[in-house]
Amino acid sequence: MLKTISVMRAEELKQLERKMKTQFALPETALMECAGLQSALFIEKHYPNGEVFIFLGKGGNAGDGLSAARHLYALGRVVKLIYLEGDALFKDASLVMYESIKALNVPRVSGVDAKKGVIIDAVFGSGFRGPLSEPYLSFFKQMKGSSLDVISLDVPSGFEADSAQIIEGAVQATHTLAFGYYRLCHVLQPALSSMGRLHRMAIGHFAPSGADLPKIQVVEKATLPERKESGYKNTFGHVLIVGGSNGMIGAPILAGIAALRSGAGLVSVIVPELALRSSRPEHPPELMVLGLPGSQWNFGPEDASFVLDYIQKRNIDCMAFGMGLGRSGQTRPFLSALVDQTDIPLVIDTDGLAVLEMWKKPPQSRRIITTPHPGEYKTYFQNEGQSVDVAALVQKAKNLGIQIAFKSTTPIVTDGDRAWIIPTSYSSLAKAGSGDTLSGILASFLGQGFGDLTAPLAVWVHNQIGRELNRRGDAYVCTASDIAHLCHDVLKSMREIGGDL
Repeated sequence: MLKTISVMRAEELKQLERKMKTQFALPETALMECAGLQSALFIEKHYPNGEVFIFLGKGGNAGDGLSAARHLYALGRVVKLIYLEGDALFKDASLVMYESIKALNVPRVSGVDAKKGVIIDAVFGSGFRGPLSEPYLSFFKQMKGSSLDVISLDVPSGFEADSAQIIEGAVQATHTLAFGYYRLCHVLQPALSSMGRLHRMAIGHFAPSGADLPKIQVVEKATLPERKESGYKNTFGHVLIVGGSNGMIGAPILAGIAALRSGAGLVSVIVPELALRSSRPEHPPELMVLGLPGSQWNFGPEDASFVLDYIQKRNIDCMAFGMGLGRSGQTRPFLSALVDQTDIPLVIDTDGLAVLEMWKKPPQSRRIITTPHPGEYKTYFQNEGQSVDVAALVQKAKNLGIQIAFKSTTPIVTDGDRAWIIPTSYSSLAKAGSGDTLSGILASFLGQGFGDLTAPLAVWVHNQIGRELNRRGDAYVCTASDIAHLCHDVLKSMREIGGDL
């Protein structure tokens, strides 16, 4: 259902390239030539006019730049080389590339001396570790002050491949050409914001497999599983949404609509009776909305028996709770009873996360997905940092025995072993109620039995809805209701064109 690309740490990529060299006699120069050729073709396509200024360091990234210089020279381009540390420090494959270009008499300059053309940043690659110092800071400042676009090879110089943090003075790229596999800086904020437009380019790396397969993946495409033509409504799951409180009835309704629109066969919504009567929200006739008899503005411990009985009698396949629930002290024992006295899959959202403070690790066979945003993650998962480290997120999910769908500008999903990253975010999803729709999609996919890939697939679909709203020019004016109803169009497109949205 998912098409993914591995995210490799710098050491993992180095080990892969070492293995390719020792086991398959594939030299480093072969990869360098592919990287240089791809870079030259990219420049020729997108920047066909003007001079090409190539800033060079002393390591492997400079070898990629020198290869690109030779290919661009062969294409008839005016190429000028800027050596930040001279040319006496080249070695190994980079030295081979340097020797191959020496006879061409490509001019060396001390800086950018034209107003038309493009800059290639080939100073530091994935092996760089900060901080930055002179003369690099001055050269990078010169790049930034130029009117020319900057094309960074592999990573913008000055970024650490295994970190999402921005190092002061690092290059700000217009385009970044990522060679082979992504690194963490390519896919996580805030580093991602300095990549400009990111382009992944295959240069001949072998595909890792088995024990070598990285645990972090970027989701690039997705397809839906085949839907049984002989099925009926119960085949596709009966989803129960539990939530709402005074003034917050819309949240569980939104989750219910999203669950219906993403393929669930039946969807029930249980909310406090008094809160429902006071608001009387509009909802599709297909959505079964129940005001829990005798309940007040919020759920209390005494209400758990009704919900548990409903789950048993109506053969509920999965439950989502927490949307608009409020933080009354009475809701925690209510939620705790729902968790402890059922064994169906769960989606725990927003205010429902409070139950984690009294958490008991569930059996491995039970699937539980939580959907915290950064503030909730910090509150309920005791995160002390300003950002979320992927390894720490994976470990937290493993310790709790749950899956975490982390809602942020870079959504991350983990099952405690693997992690999936969706690197592109859309402002159309930054609306009140957007998270409620995600919970509805998650619950729908759980109820339909999508299995281990439920969470990353649901987050991918939610993200694609944001993409479609942005494409339509609706980012400013859309609401969470639009997000919920647009599940229909996005899922239909995934079926029609194999998930390539």
